[in-house]
Amino acid sequence: MNPAKRPTLDIALRRFENELVELSFSGPAAAACRIAARADGDAQVYWVHLPEGVAVLPVDWRRFAYDHEKVAELLAQCARDNLAPLGFEPWSEELKERIEATLPVALGDLRSVFETHSVRCERSGEGRLLITVEGEHKNGESAAYVASFDLTPD
Repeated sequence: MNPAKRPTLDIALRRFENELVELSFSGPAAAACRIAARADGDAQVYWVHLPEGVAVLPVDWRRFAYDHEKVAELLAQCARDNLAPLGFEPWSEELKERIEATLPVALGDLRSVFETHSVRCERSGEGRLLITVEGEHKNGESAAYVASFDLTPD
């Protein structure tokens, strides 16, 4: 999606030590971009406020390109990181639309190993959120991954 045509989003991105978050700017958006970070094991999780006209350059995950299990793990972790700020909002059509608008942008960070074509979210009967990510591995293999998340606090 063209960052100049996309609404402002807040996304979470994960980087291993010594990997950077690189941004691309078009227009006067630089003053409105904000980044916060926290350590999580051997990684950093960055929360990025992306105004219109700002895009994140994807990290190079190609070392995992043929490890589809690791790609599935990265996809699920990206979804989990991006769902965390939502807290435990009650399920609604608005929440679903917000998740389905945010996750494709955040998952774009993994495009060096997986090109996301669609993201669907739905609530299961057991009170869980199911995120389905469909796309294509860099070897041309199509895949769909489903990650399940608890919608209720512990």
